[in-house]
Parts: sequence; C-alpha cells; structure tokens
Amino acid sequence: MKLEYLAWRTLQSALLILLVTVVVFFLLQLTPGDPVSIMLGEHATPEQVEALRHSMGLDLPLHHQYARFMANAVRGDFGMSIRAQRP
Repeated sequence: MKLEYLAWRTLQSALLILLVTVVVFFLLQLTPGDPVSIMLGEHATPEQVEALRHSMGLDLPLHHQYARFMANAVRGDFGMSIRAQRP
C-alpha cells in the first residue's frame, strides 16, 4: 500500500513538473518583443540578426527549442540574460 502510494505521488510530481515547464516555456514564447532585437539593438544588419537567431537556436522548431531548454535546465544552465549579457 505505501509503495503504491509513493509510486503514484512520484508519477504525479513528474507530470506536474513537466506541465509547469511546458507552460513556462510557452509563456516565454508568447511574451512580446524579440530577444534578438533587444540584444543587438535597432541598427543590426539582417545578417547579424540571422546569425544570432541561429546561435541561440531560435530558428529551430518549437519542440526542438523545448527539448534544448529542458536539457539545459536539467544541467542548471538557464542561458544568458538578454539585457545584462551574463549568465
């Protein structure tokens, strides 16, 4: 009985964590503004914009971006600050 309860609660916790990460990821995708434009400024060339988009993985499909986000989050890597340009 206790082992079943523990297994059920572990499964619930894993599903909740997955749901929260999906919601957070997609809310970040819906925020207004373009992170590349913020980082490079208004006077960036289209080539600079495209190169930064590629280096940040923003040109990938959303499911690839999510997988990358999760892989980095598991390692504790939450990326660089857009404004401060530091981890």
